[in-house]
Amino acid sequence: MSSTGVAKIVATGCCRVLADLSELPLDYASYGVVVSGALLKNQRENVKRFLLAIIEGIHAFKNKPDLARAILRESNGDADAIGPLYKRLTKSFRDFPTPEIRGIQNVIDSLTTPKARGARAEDFMDPSLTEEIRKSGFMEKLAGK
Repeated sequence: MSSTGVAKIVATGCCRVLADLSELPLDYASYGVVVSGALLKNQRENVKRFLLAIIEGIHAFKNKPDLARAILRESNGDADAIGPLYKRLTKSFRDFPTPEIRGIQNVIDSLTTPKARGARAEDFMDPSLTEEIRKSGFMEKLAGK
């Protein structure tokens, strides 16, 4: 469920938050982009452009709060929820979204599916595009450096 959806449900007073993973001192993958190996191989440039757009969107969200709040208002009619929601989302988005082995491994380890036992996060990841983007200087261009 999206953060906006959770905020709407909690705001009704029907339930309360028992734990917020973003506030706990643990590594846990909460946002991510997953594509098949075949898509990454056959449409690498399209996947790269998609990742660049996500990174640029995160940058705009964090650095243009008026724009971000206006967008949040479109999907959430409760004006009082916008401030806390923006703050929470800003805190949860990393500036450069790289795959985190520990966070992904923690998700895998929490699965009860027998096939997940013994699975290694590294076997499901290909960080080559994020490394390529990092080395390209894209982040520095966004920051105006």
